[in-house]
Amino acid sequence: MKFKLTGVNLIIFSLILFIVTNLLLWLSVARRISTYTANTIEIEEVRANNRLKQAEDRFLSLYEISKKNVLFIRDIVEIDIENNVDQSVTTQKIAKFINLDDNYFQARLIDTLGWEIIRAEYIDKSVFLYSPDRLQNKKDRYYFKETLASKKGNVFVSNLDLNMEDGKIENPPRPTVRFFTPLFNGSEKIGVIGLNLNILKWFEHFEDKNIGILNSENEVYFDENMPLYKKFDGDLSKKDEDGHPEYFSKKTSLEGNYFWTLYTKPDNSKIHSRVTAFKKSTYRNAAILSSGVLFFLLIAYALNRKNMNISKLKQSVDNRLSEREILIKEIHHRVKNNLQ
Repeated sequence: MKFKLTGVNLIIFSLILFIVTNLLLWLSVARRISTYTANTIEIEEVRANNRLKQAEDRFLSLYEISKKNVLFIRDIVEIDIENNVDQSVTTQKIAKFINLDDNYFQARLIDTLGWEIIRAEYIDKSVFLYSPDRLQNKKDRYYFKETLASKKGNVFVSNLDLNMEDGKIENPPRPTVRFFTPLFNGSEKIGVIGLNLNILKWFEHFEDKNIGILNSENEVYFDENMPLYKKFDGDLSKKDEDGHPEYFSKKTSLEGNYFWTLYTKPDNSKIHSRVTAFKKSTYRNAAILSSGVLFFLLIAYALNRKNMNISKLKQSVDNRLSEREILIKEIHHRVKNNLQ
């Protein structure tokens, strides 16, 4: 059976073609938007994790330096003790070290009973040595207990917290991390020695880096947009209305003593603006393409209608010519009969 393309058939065929074409087109648009969104989020996630990794590497690098420094100070003191060097000479050596390295604001030598023997502190761009009547007992401090109980050569790293004097937090607050190690005279443990790290010097490396730092108590110690030394009131696992994570975080510790949390905020506004711009561009191009398909089908339909009209007109002309020929033949036949 021969298929005849009538006007109705053409409309049905064009409608089916338009629907199928648009279905494939918009499915492709949805896939492109989904892929672009996923890639944009992944790129921002990689950038955020790179920031966290760089911050952690910086922390570990600074930690190794501080660990070596406290062991260096310990060696100096132990050598002086073995050689019966006067304590005032040892005190001056510690003071010079503090004066040369502004990463540390305090160095202390504490005996096994918790009494400070030497205390040097960097104050107002100079080193201040405490007199015996100003020295304190630190036997109740956790860092003293932990260090005194550790083995020779070990370095105890304290929590990230605020420095205290006479049982009170200093004002203005001075965040610190303490590096302490046991002190020996031969095989006899005679106390501990340590450095108080001025953590603000460390934090200078993270300014304008979109990095936040929480101590093990979940308190904010570095964040350019949040109040410091307060409990962190955010949720590091929270996602925004588009399902994008609001934070990326990483826990780190210095030899497993105390965990700190590094976190960073992805630029979700930039992600949203980029995805929105991509959607608008893709929807616009798809709409133009869809309109082009519709316009093409309308032109094809109009041309087909025109061809059909021309065909009908030609058929009408052919019919009239055929009738004329038949009429002429009939006339000729009758004339011939009449002549006979």
